[in-house]
Amino acid sequence: MMMADVLLRGRWKVESSGRHYVQSGRQLLLTLALPLEVTTIAGQIARVGLRQLFADDLAARLDS
Repeated sequence: MMMADVLLRGRWKVESSGRHYVQSGRQLLLTLALPLEVTTIAGQIARVGLRQLFADDLAARLDS
């Protein structure tokens, strides 16, 4: 199914709104398909911040 079909069938008046919800759905499905370890690591990285991945004390902060 093409994006235009989804937008038409969903009766989206504004294309950007429809795209937002379709993308959110894709992200949710991908999250559900990921192994727990990947989800856990992603959460830890989000908590400490992506910029901090290059800091010397990263391992200590991830363990906390």
